[in-house]
Amino acid sequence: MNSKNENVITLASLDDDQVVIQNEDKNTLMCFIASSPYKLAEEQNYNVELKLFILDDYLVEELGENVQPEIQKKGTGFKYKIVGQLHENKLYSCGFVFIDEVFESDFSYLDGKMISIETDRIDVHFL
Repeated sequence: MNSKNENVITLASLDDDQVVIQNEDKNTLMCFIASSPYKLAEEQNYNVELKLFILDDYLVEELGENVQPEIQKKGTGFKYKIVGQLHENKLYSCGFVFIDEVFESDFSYLDGKMISIETDRIDVHFL
C-alpha cells in the first residue's frame, strides 16, 4: 500500500468551495476545498490530501475480512460512508487514501482491519 498521504486526482468539476475529484480508477468524490495555495482548473491533475471531517461522534465499525471497499454517498450533501482498510493510521478505499489524527489516537488497534466510518464531509487539501 502507498505509505504517502497523497492522492493524485483529476478535478472533474469546481463550484466555489465544492469540488468533484476523480482518481485513476475513475472513482469520484464530492469534497469541500479546505485549502488550495493556487488557482484550480477543471480537468487538471493535482496532488491532494483527503481528511475526514466529523462533527460529532466517530461511528467506526470493524468489519470482516471479506468485505469489499466502497464509498457510499449519503444524501445530497457532503456525507459519506466509507468502507476500507485501516493501514498505518490511514484509510484506504476505492483508490483513495484518507487521513485523520483519530485513526492513530483512538483506533490504532484496528490497524490492518476492514472498517466502516461515517463522515460529515471530506476535506480536500491541494498540495
